[in-house]
Amino acid sequence: MACLVGAIFVFIAPVSAGSDTIKEIDKNAVYTDQGKVFSLSELFWSERDVSFERLIGKQIKLDQSDFHEPQYKTNRYGDLRGKILVDGIGWLQSYWISRGTALWQGAGPYPLNLKKQLLEAERQAQEKKHGVWRYVHVETVQEVMELSNFNGFHIVHGKVVSVRKVRGTTYLNFGEDWRTDFTVAILPNYKRNFKGKDWNLDTLENKWISIRGQLRSYNGPYLELYYPEQVEFSDIEAKLIGAK
Repeated sequence: MACLVGAIFVFIAPVSAGSDTIKEIDKNAVYTDQGKVFSLSELFWSERDVSFERLIGKQIKLDQSDFHEPQYKTNRYGDLRGKILVDGIGWLQSYWISRGTALWQGAGPYPLNLKKQLLEAERQAQEKKHGVWRYVHVETVQEVMELSNFNGFHIVHGKVVSVRKVRGTTYLNFGEDWRTDFTVAILPNYKRNFKGKDWNLDTLENKWISIRGQLRSYNGPYLELYYPEQVEFSDIEAKLIGAK
């Protein structure tokens, strides 16, 4: 993506006895000595080379107290989802995002209160130019249009010019010409993920929003939405790009 704290002192409580121990970590999950797998699906790794060595052997717990709904608790592979708490570090996902090592990916479903906290950690990382934020930023639609290659993970901010439905797919058009301008699509299979939310796709016309996900070329720059967690409105979205 070139796409896409002042000092803060935080008391980090030790992870209690009876916790698991970290055996292995990769960019998809944390593996414990008890055979548990804790998902990291909410993270997009903005830095190619990440060292996990210093975390091996640390005590770890999974807090699922905010993950009330059954569909929140595991990903499609059966890996456990929740706040990963590591001795001496605290909430692991927030730690990596606050350092600019990872970005919020927008993988859902995800508790709204935790999403807001991770986005705030991301905003602070951007503001302080930590990690990847030293050389990337939230892009405008015009910047995306000027890219030579439409690929990779991007965070894009812009105004939805129109909302159109074609054969079950909803298109959010960010320009007047859908054949060449930036377009976001929600395919029929993923519309169920947007039901029951306090906003709906039809009301997005003329709204300023931020979208994150994998960009590709399809009648101009094109991005698909799978979850509402990929979309930000109002306060968080305005802070990320410095908008009023």
